[in-house]
Amino acid sequence: MAQPTNLFEWMVFLFKEYGEMFWQGTLVTLYIAIAGTIIGFVLGFVLGVLGDLQVSPHVPWYRRLPVRVLKWIGDIYIEV
Repeated sequence: MAQPTNLFEWMVFLFKEYGEMFWQGTLVTLYIAIAGTIIGFVLGFVLGVLGDLQVSPHVPWYRRLPVRVLKWIGDIYIEV
């Protein structure tokens, strides 16, 4: 193919030469976006439930401690 001279010829040239790379890049972008959305949803849901969790003061300290530590870590993650 000769050197493209107008916009349409350039578009055809670029599609023929790099079309497969464009599709691969589009798919990778979609995979990253979907994975980030799912991970963000799960993380937000878990942190929301954990933040709303109430532990009775009558529960032994060794059962309250992990919940408090996880809430503390979640608060740091949300605030920072």
